[in-house]
Amino acid sequence: MVLMVCGGKVEVDHLSIEEKLQFSSLKQHTKNLDLWPLFKEWKDKSGEYISDISSFYHLLRQQVARETGLAIADLDDSPGLTSQFARTIFIDACDHAFFGYNGFEGVDYAISLPRIDWHELRFDGYTIASADDKKQLKKCQEVHQRMMDYFRDPNNYPKEFQLSVDIWPKLKGLESKIFLSLQKLIIKRSFFGHCELCPD
Repeated sequence: MVLMVCGGKVEVDHLSIEEKLQFSSLKQHTKNLDLWPLFKEWKDKSGEYISDISSFYHLLRQQVARETGLAIADLDDSPGLTSQFARTIFIDACDHAFFGYNGFEGVDYAISLPRIDWHELRFDGYTIASADDKKQLKKCQEVHQRMMDYFRDPNNYPKEFQLSVDIWPKLKGLESKIFLSLQKLIIKRSFFGHCELCPD
């Protein structure tokens, strides 16, 4: 998928399959099918979805830094949050909102001491924060747990996340319609006397 950013919004320019000769030939032979308006709508909605979900992730990264008072620093031996801090909250929120999964519910936190005067906050096997002060990591754990609980509730979704949640079923519906159109084309190819590509 090739993406472009125009006016702060993501647009799906084209899929890699669109570069293939067979795709161009199929499009030329079937230009009057409802498949192509559906495909264009799917690309437009996909761009909206990627824009909104990316904005939500960006907001999460800003919020975790603000609430913990620590910067996101993924370098070894650097105190602060790792990218996994915001990422695990993001995955958990998406699991609940899009798929109805429990996400990371029931997962425990652990503070390890990999060496003297250095502590790591771990969550589900991920290091989500590091510091020389254990108390600082206790605060990080409280913030992480609070944010996980907060974003599991649909009433707390920020606008960007709610928009992506609203677009998701529309994308799935378009994918089903596109799949059905392609299945019809495949069936037509099996009848003697029909062009392998033309729908009629």
